[in-house]
Amino acid sequence: MKIDNTSKLADLCNFNPTKSYYKFVCLIRWKDFKFFPEDMVLKAKEKQEILVKQWLVDRQEMLDEIMPDMIRLTELVKGRLYMCVDRKSTLKTIVQMRKQCDDYIEPFIYSDNASCSVRAINKIPASASSLAESSDKEEKRWLFDVDNPYDLFLMQRLDVALENDILAKLPTPNGYHYITKKNFDAHKIVNELRDIYNQRGVEFPLDLKDNAMTLIYWVM
Repeated sequence: MKIDNTSKLADLCNFNPTKSYYKFVCLIRWKDFKFFPEDMVLKAKEKQEILVKQWLVDRQEMLDEIMPDMIRLTELVKGRLYMCVDRKSTLKTIVQMRKQCDDYIEPFIYSDNASCSVRAINKIPASASSLAESSDKEEKRWLFDVDNPYDLFLMQRLDVALENDILAKLPTPNGYHYITKKNFDAHKIVNELRDIYNQRGVEFPLDLKDNAMTLIYWVM
């Protein structure tokens, strides 16, 4: 199975160099190796996934240059390449990093016995760039996560409801990601659809997410 959404990046990325960027990550997810754990390239487990590498990309030329390396690394470690659908603010990210650094520094001010894990320090850039507080308010996105690719009723309803705001519709292993502008009441659409499924007594295969990661590349 192969999913390659790299051709859709032009619809998702609106670069504003030096002031903002897009976040890409290569992850190894344990659920991909549930039946063949011996096939995992890396073994250290953290919350059911391993962060192999992140890239913070602030211009199209940079993305074009490093995308082949992103794909090669993803294939090498048998991982998944994701992108945060929100554009990230460089300044807001730095502010969040400063706050986290201050949190680590504070105990040392009041105690000679304070300590800090090197592992925690290493996580600061990844953590700060993942927070919703670091998103650029001008380029926030909704992600409608459809978990059933055969639910034609749901997808037809979404196609109509999101027609004027959709940026991309990306295939995933279990369905589709509808990525849209964030200039409308998405919760109203989801609640109306959920009511229909509740009345039918069937599972509702849709989650609404913000500051979310979407799948860009995966080979299994």
